[in-house]
Order: sequence, then structure tokens, then C-alpha cells
Amino acid sequence: MKILTDRDLGQHQDLASYREVAWGNLIFGTLFAGAATVFGGLPFVEPGWSGSGSIIVCGLAAVLFSGLAAIALGAFRSSLAPENRLLRWSSQRIYLRYRSFYNSGFPEDTPTIICLEHSEIRGLRGFRLELDSPDEYGAWTLFRKIHGLEIELKRVDHSILRDALAKEAEQRSPKGSRYNHYPVTLTRQGDVRVELRGAKKVLERLATYFPVYPPEQPEVRLFESLPDEEKEEHILALALAGDKIGAVKAARQHYRCGLKEAKTFVECLLKR
Repeated sequence: MKILTDRDLGQHQDLASYREVAWGNLIFGTLFAGAATVFGGLPFVEPGWSGSGSIIVCGLAAVLFSGLAAIALGAFRSSLAPENRLLRWSSQRIYLRYRSFYNSGFPEDTPTIICLEHSEIRGLRGFRLELDSPDEYGAWTLFRKIHGLEIELKRVDHSILRDALAKEAEQRSPKGSRYNHYPVTLTRQGDVRVELRGAKKVLERLATYFPVYPPEQPEVRLFESLPDEEKEEHILALALAGDKIGAVKAARQHYRCGLKEAKTFVECLLKR
């Protein structure tokens, strides 16, 4: 197992690849841009909205929707960038980019790619992860299903990958921002999971070079019935999936603590 940069893969032009295009961001960005246009022009086409108060409200709404459109369309453009291919492979190895395209503004010279040799891979399978989150009444309801590719590894040193993912979680763009989206995670068993919408098609292509196992059926368990260690893993999974609010709510429910303490606990889990 090696951790590489995009520059290290620059000379490998013959690799097969898969990318996740953020079509949803394009749709939302277009809708937000349309809303910004509507609010921006409303005081000029509707006489009833020509007052100073209405102009201020419409102006603020136009600025808000313009900002949301810029963020969404920026993420869509980033997903199309050549370096943002999430998965690349050959008959000898698999390369996984663990930096989300949402964080394209991060320093480009930092390592972002895992290289797994054929001899380190036991097999591949699809996975389906069902995460539940507490609602405002404290009840736990299914809120997200994540599909993807799971790579079962042989006995390898997982600390290299664990340290790389931890460093990535601490990265910030020059503007100080980050998106808590982690397409690649490491399971408790030491297997690698990659969030993919097109996992089935990718597995069909990878089956030429690597053994592919049938997908495991997801086990549905109640949060309150989990051991303390698995509860922490569940809270961490919520945070890594981008739902920090759900993670904080889960921590508050489990440890019966305040909001500040729960936020600190979640941040500590992400930095482990």
C-alpha cells in the first residue's frame, strides 16, 4: 500500500478510470441561479415591490441564491476536472483518490491517492450502508443509503491509510473552508470502502482483473442495542458521511451531554 500524489500518476495515461460527476449540483446550481435572477429583477417588474424595504429583501435574497449557485456550480466544475477521477486501475493495481472533488481548493501537492497492489487485494464486493439519524423527538429513523465498492484486503499495514485519511480530515483550503465529504473510508475490519453510485458497473469492469464476491446483505440494528464501541463507530460514520448534525445528536443522546461537549466529542472522533 502506498500513498501518492496526482503528479505520481501523471505518466500513467493507459489506466482505466471512473469519475463521479456531480449532476445534482448542476441542477441545484441552475435553480439557485434562476431564483437569484427572479429576486434580483422583482422590484423592477412588480410595482408593489418597488419600496426600499422590498428592494433590500429582494437584494439579500438574490445575493444568497447567487452564492449558493456559485458553490453548487463550482462543485460541478470540480467534479469534471481530470485529476478528480475517483477510481483508476490496471491489471496490477487499483488507485483510489480519497480527496473529495468538493475540496478541490486544497493544496495540490499533498498526497491524495491510495495505491493497492494486486497482491494486497483479497477481493471486491458491492456494499450498501444504511445510516439512521435521530429526529427532533429523539426517535431513530433511516435517513441515508450509501452504495459503493468494498475492497477486502489481505494482511497489510492499515496505519498508512489511517494516517493519510486523518491528515485529509484536517486539511483546509487557503480560504479556511472544507466540505466534510469522505468518499473513501476504512472499516473496523481493515477493508476499504469507496462511495460510488455506479458500483455495479465498476465491479463488472474490475472483475476482469480481481476476484469479485457477492454483496453482503445490510444488517439493520437499533442504535440503542449497539455496544458502546459500535455506537462510537456509528457516530463517526454519520460524521464521515457529512451529517455532523446527526452525529452530534447521536452523541448527545448516547452520553447525555450538552451540545458543546457533543461537538467536541465528534471532532475528536474525526481526528483519531
